[in-house]
Amino acid sequence: MRWATQAVAALLGFMLYPATNAVAGEVDRPLRLAEACESGQMPACVLLGDAYDKGQGVPVSGVRAAQLYARACDSGTLLACYKVGNLYYEGKGLPRDYRRAALIYSDLCERKDYDACSAVAWMYLSATGLTQNYGRSATLYDLACRNGNGFACSDLGYMYDNGLGVPQNRARAFQLFQKACRAGNQFGCVNLGTMYEHGSGVAINVARAEQIYIAACNAREQQGCDYRDNLRRARQPVRYSEDSSARDYGSYRPQISAYELDRYHTYRPPPPPPPTPPAPVINSFYATSSGLGW
Repeated sequence: MRWATQAVAALLGFMLYPATNAVAGEVDRPLRLAEACESGQMPACVLLGDAYDKGQGVPVSGVRAAQLYARACDSGTLLACYKVGNLYYEGKGLPRDYRRAALIYSDLCERKDYDACSAVAWMYLSATGLTQNYGRSATLYDLACRNGNGFACSDLGYMYDNGLGVPQNRARAFQLFQKACRAGNQFGCVNLGTMYEHGSGVAINVARAEQIYIAACNAREQQGCDYRDNLRRARQPVRYSEDSSARDYGSYRPQISAYELDRYHTYRPPPPPPPTPPAPVINSFYATSSGLGW
């Protein structure tokens, strides 16, 4: 459902802004989106919300983005509901509210939005707004992974690799990292490379590990570049000294997936902000109090 909505939105964007006048189209884009949104075309409301969220042709306004997403969400556009959840999670345009975000993600997961399943699984895994529950996290990740979510496959691989909520099984972790990588998830690719490099769940194949790191680096995943460089440095002769940590360098092994837990999701919680006055809660399908309107 979510991908169908995105396809409609993409098609609408193409129809509104033909390539024959690209510059004028970019300038007029917010106005045309606003007109389409007012006429009841909810994908246009989502695209206009994205424009306000990112400052594309209009001033950045998280509040206005939230209003537009909520309007589309109330009309049944699940992608817009997911974006409302992200705003609550990130505290952009709405007060940061992890529990409300979890409520939205959980509801969408029941409606077969598997990105939302992955999001709430992460919250259970990282104890963000929810009581930590590895078993529940693994169940949700498995559901999302079986339905093509690469992030979920990679995180579930991490759980199997470390025995979190599931029996430790590095062969299974390897399979999940492989599936994540094939789905285009670069964190899964980097984790897959470490499995090949160190023979964890699969026979050692350093050449294959380097190929995977290079591909991830080329896809702009910095961790792939770092692991590639570490692998190449490990091949160089090292002069050991009694007080040098270099003597341990040859056995260096980055912790599998630690990077992933540290920074990967778009809905990863940022550092706690300083206290601010509470912002109004938007009147949407998931909120009962008003204050913003449209």
